[in-house]
Amino acid sequence: MNRKGFMKILEASAALLLTFLVITFVLPKTVTVTKPNPMSVLGVLEQDKEFRACVVAGNFTCTEYFIAEYLGPKYSFAVDISENINTLRTNLPEKDVYVDSIYISGNITSYAPRMVKVYYWEKR
Repeated sequence: MNRKGFMKILEASAALLLTFLVITFVLPKTVTVTKPNPMSVLGVLEQDKEFRACVVAGNFTCTEYFIAEYLGPKYSFAVDISENINTLRTNLPEKDVYVDSIYISGNITSYAPRMVKVYYWEKR
């Protein structure tokens, strides 16, 4: 009698182990698609003295030139330069839009605080 109980426990354990192995290894695995992390556009440009001069002067054309050179043709972008850190852009496309921002307090010769926000998205 004792031997039959032991065999049933062993059989149930084997069935449980086999079920676990089938679920783990045989069933198809779901593939999750992760989007690449957005690049840090302004983290690289903030150390560039010419870029900082463009921002302090409020020169959008010059600032956009630097950003376009860094992003390349794969991305479209919009830039905001403002003294107000809470400035928001409302006319953005219905896509995955990445935002990068930095606060530049000025350059070596002058104190002119500016918040630079770059909104960028992939062209499709």
